[in-house]
Amino acid sequence: MFLATPVYCGRVDNWYEDHSLARPAPARHDLVDALEAIPQGRAVEQSRTTAVGCIVADLSRGLQTTLVL
Repeated sequence: MFLATPVYCGRVDNWYEDHSLARPAPARHDLVDALEAIPQGRAVEQSRTTAVGCIVADLSRGLQTTLVL
């Protein structure tokens, strides 16, 4: 049996600080940074971040609803 230890848990990037507060562009790319560090044998600099969630369109009603993942 293979037991894996999580090395990163969190957001993809910091584009959104809150559902209503978006930056023009993300300043950090947390998931990419983690995925690049792992095969290079480097420790993941920030292994846990808080994910805000996602705005997901409700296509059946044509509305936008908030879904926090």
